[in-house]
Amino acid sequence: MPTNNSPQEIWDALKQAKNPICFLDGRLDFDSVCSALIVKELLSMEGVELPLYWHSFYVADYKKYFEVDKITPNVDPTQFDFTDYDLLLFLDCGDAHHLAPQGNFVIPSHIKTVNIDHHTGNPFYGDLNYVLYRGSNTSVLYNFFLELDLTLSPKLLKYIAMSLLTDTGFLKYDTVTSDDFRLIATLVDSGISIFDIIYELSFFLTPDAFRLNKLILNNMRVEKEGRFVYTTITQDELAKYNIDEYNVKGGSPSDYLRRYEGMRFAFSITERNANKGLYSVSFRSSEKTYDVEKLAKSLGGGGHTSAAGVKIVDPVGLDSVINTVLSAIYMLDADKSS
Repeated sequence: MPTNNSPQEIWDALKQAKNPICFLDGRLDFDSVCSALIVKELLSMEGVELPLYWHSFYVADYKKYFEVDKITPNVDPTQFDFTDYDLLLFLDCGDAHHLAPQGNFVIPSHIKTVNIDHHTGNPFYGDLNYVLYRGSNTSVLYNFFLELDLTLSPKLLKYIAMSLLTDTGFLKYDTVTSDDFRLIATLVDSGISIFDIIYELSFFLTPDAFRLNKLILNNMRVEKEGRFVYTTITQDELAKYNIDEYNVKGGSPSDYLRRYEGMRFAFSITERNANKGLYSVSFRSSEKTYDVEKLAKSLGGGGHTSAAGVKIVDPVGLDSVINTVLSAIYMLDADKSS
């Protein structure tokens, strides 16, 4: 069984690195952004500059809430020259390969790695590891910095609250632990208004979200045996209906479909780049006992028991991706029954 390194050992390695660097996980979310900004700010107080990069551009929601100008966008980690860097920090990244959206990142042989994460399937791939199974990566970081006796500003505490709430579906997923609930209480006692965050992030939908939900339902398909439901979204459809999906709150389309009563799970397939044949597949469990992480892993992805995903590159097109996902589902079912 892998064991964690101490927060002090990891923090010392980060402070002693001559040129550390951090790429955000290829599947960007609030947790990934908040984790990176928190570590960057606390390291800067120690006199250490931590450059942050991400492979794509920013969504509207992130610009509203976070200092995303501190993150350099549109930098592909698979094409990046790491020669001058001596430490690579992974945050909220269950698998090192997922640093790239296609899941094909390979760690440079010369560089030291630090892995701080909260995913249950994390294989402790870093030279130094700190992995706790919590509702969010920022929940892990809170514990990490608590052990170091470092004080977090109200701004950083709010980052922790926002990411913990969004990464757990506002405390509805089975990834939430008793430590997470205690952390919420601590944040409230520190003056963070959990209600205000929930109100701001979940009470309203943008016009783009309403149009997207209509598209999700138009393309929805229910498996003939009634075990799962799924939908598909293409870039042409988004353009046709004037939908800016990066101005949509509420997570993946599969979060919407998982509430279909009687289903075991839901998934969505979203075309990301038609020229490269890149698709993102998001899985959500509807049945409490259905493990979608196993399904995502069978396709090369990962995540959590109730929420997981994978990127698929298939130049043939959407129908081929659908067949790939369906084949994986039925193969997994066959393995369970044999």
